[in-house]
Amino acid sequence: MPQCADRLFSPLIGADGDPVRNLDLSAQRKEFFFVLPQPLRRCVVSLLDNPQKDEPLLWTLLNCALLVPPAACALLLYAPSSHFAGAVYFASVYGLFLQRFALALHYSQHRRVFAGAWNVLPVLLCPFFGLPLGVYRLHHCAMHHTESNGWGGDISSTERYQRDRPLHCAQYICRFLLFTALELPLYALRTGRYAQAVAVVAGMVAHVTTASVVATRAGAPCAVWVFAVPFVVTQCALAFGNWSQHVFINPDLCRDAYGMAYTCINHDDNARTFNDGYHATHHAHSRLHWSEMPAYFMANAHVSAEKDALVFQRCHFFDVGAAVLTGRLGWLADRHVRLPGQAVRTKHELVAELRRRLQPIVVH
Repeated sequence: MPQCADRLFSPLIGADGDPVRNLDLSAQRKEFFFVLPQPLRRCVVSLLDNPQKDEPLLWTLLNCALLVPPAACALLLYAPSSHFAGAVYFASVYGLFLQRFALALHYSQHRRVFAGAWNVLPVLLCPFFGLPLGVYRLHHCAMHHTESNGWGGDISSTERYQRDRPLHCAQYICRFLLFTALELPLYALRTGRYAQAVAVVAGMVAHVTTASVVATRAGAPCAVWVFAVPFVVTQCALAFGNWSQHVFINPDLCRDAYGMAYTCINHDDNARTFNDGYHATHHAHSRLHWSEMPAYFMANAHVSAEKDALVFQRCHFFDVGAAVLTGRLGWLADRHVRLPGQAVRTKHELVAELRRRLQPIVVH
């Protein structure tokens, strides 16, 4: 929780020298499209552990549960052999829900959302978004946060790559896509998580088996658009997202949350992704509630400043990753936000510092 209320409005300074207001503090939530009518709304909200704060996450998951599985069933029953219908299904589901669901799943795995058995709802929706059961929790919570993006522990670490080279990014995404199914269970075995190793292998086998049965009995087009294409797209999106979130690594603080991640403020994606732009804060305090992150960041801006953390405004992770790979570090420097007490850098000095943080990290 915020340490000092008077720090909530610590002045942030933009690249143009003007003060920056953090608009995320009062942004309207955009993660969901509709809520249930009364009295169903009261009944469903009562299932939450924290009704005052987690309604947006509840409605996001229910939006997905009420629309995506029925759409998949309709495709299976009425147009299983149509690639056109399959493409429409995929484009609609992913265009509307992938980003929203991925972050709803993310925070539901870090904090208990529902009371009792309802906590399985986010997990049961995973196969509709190309995620075999059990994979996300082991990969993200058990491995990525525990190993802090460290090479040799985190199989999705970005440390050893020259992170402004498109070829290195392509290698990273290919490894993520092709070898996670092998490396993740091996990681679980190596770290003594035997039950999770069995569970994740079972989830992968069930995913492939279900896709095979659908392809055999309903037709290949349905299996392609409900299982194969979502798997490939989701894995590539998660890979590029993780690459982008950990593209800048301070070699002096490479395993510190504020050195291996950065913060994005004042972007519309924060209102669609449960404040996912506060990634450094999330790594520092992974159980901090998503709704508290902007206030916590502002109240503790001095901590970020002491560790020379990076903050950008009016851009999000995919924008940052794309800018790095296309050599637009000057574009990023124009969106840099200086924290209270942080060193003042010219644009040229800031670009040089960004370039320094793109170098491969070797920790002995």
